[in-house]
Amino acid sequence: MLDRVTDRIRRLLPRRDAAAAAGARVPEVRLVGRRGCHLCDEARPVVARECARVGARLQEASVDDDPRLHAAYWDRIPVVEVDGRVVEQLRVDAERLRRVLAAAARGEGPAERLTW
Repeated sequence: MLDRVTDRIRRLLPRRDAAAAAGARVPEVRLVGRRGCHLCDEARPVVARECARVGARLQEASVDDDPRLHAAYWDRIPVVEVDGRVVEQLRVDAERLRRVLAAAARGEGPAERLTW
């Protein structure tokens, strides 16, 4: 399944180039999860789709591979960071993530207070 999502993202990469050429900021997104996490599996395509929509760079990290990530997030995965700030955890709200990414692409901070 990850390969299908990755292929879809690659097809959408020209949007990132167009956004950069137009002077838009390219947000950096990190999805923190782990293998075998069903919530992470549900979040992955949502995050990938929203990143592709604005041309954001998506990186995945595992709490199993990094002791610092494990200490910080093991009980909250999946965690989505945009430009180093946690914006989603446990469940990903596509609408909220879309708003956060749009604001980040404009160079603004999150327009809403994120609560869990």
